[in-house]
Amino acid sequence: MSVRTILAAGVVTALALFPSAAMHAQETPDVVLAVVVAPDAPIDSVSLGDLRRMFLGDRQYTSDRARITLIVPSPGSSGRSTALRVVYRMREVEYRQYWVAKIFRAEVISGPRIATAEEAKRQVATTRGAIALIPVSAVDRTVKVVVVNGRRPGQTGYDLR
Repeated sequence: MSVRTILAAGVVTALALFPSAAMHAQETPDVVLAVVVAPDAPIDSVSLGDLRRMFLGDRQYTSDRARITLIVPSPGSSGRSTALRVVYRMREVEYRQYWVAKIFRAEVISGPRIATAEEAKRQVATTRGAIALIPVSAVDRTVKVVVVNGRRPGQTGYDLR
């Protein structure tokens, strides 16, 4: 057996051992999410399709050639089910399998970082190219909210709810 095969089997086994996080995420009520970046980031708006391509790891660089660092809510958190349903269009187990396969095929260096809203805001501020999904209630002046499909959180027709 190759090292890659052994690693893949280990990761799949680990995923199978932690179904409770996936089940808990399904039980958590959805919340409205904001897409946030550093205040000086060159992105102001994005289509939902482009946002999805970024968060799926299909678009890995910003317009100014910075590597995109993805930051998502923790499993079981209030924003995780919204992110999975709207952005990823996956259940928790599918999300985990998706990223294991993407890393295994060497299509990305790593999967998204997992963080609380406060941690995500700190990481966005200190990591060039970072983009995070956080609950709207956590937005403050330390981050810039990205407009999605021409709408801001709270406007009619905003998609990340």
